[in-house]
Amino acid sequence: MARGKIWTEREYEILKKCIHKKKEKEIAEILNRSLKAIQLKVFESGLSDKKSPLWSKNEIEFLQANYCKLRHKEIAKELGPLDDTARKNISLSKQKEKHPNWKGDNTSKENGRTRANRWFKQKPCILCKNKKGERHHIDGNPLNNNLNNIKFLCRRCHMIEDGRLKKLSNLNKKIK
Repeated sequence: MARGKIWTEREYEILKKCIHKKKEKEIAEILNRSLKAIQLKVFESGLSDKKSPLWSKNEIEFLQANYCKLRHKEIAKELGPLDDTARKNISLSKQKEKHPNWKGDNTSKENGRTRANRWFKQKPCILCKNKKGERHHIDGNPLNNNLNNIKFLCRRCHMIEDGRLKKLSNLNKKIK
């Protein structure tokens, strides 16, 4: 099962010497290979009795069918512990329309804003370059989280764009 860069005899000898003395991460640095490549070679070579770092087809089907229904602990009982990368990849595979609990636009405006905050990382204001940019929905519909409908503005520029700053200043004039 050849994948990626082919292993040289020298690399394999170093791996055999170091596998019981050093951590896999250290070996990966020494050999200039990824941690996953080291784990896979160790498993394929029979140098360790650990379970394969890659999942079988049955395990992947189990994950796809049960990930949203089960907790990480329950999945770990079935497949072994999940590392952070595995958790993230599984989570990404179940986002938005792929998630069984997805409601689409049939949700509240507040959920629309929350989605925008989650999906679009904070960027500086496009008008004044303030580092604390907020997500502004151009069409005013917080459920429309299309990238073309999102503009990054600081709080002040956002309030000017929405007309809230003008309303606030008019309200302050009336109070005084």
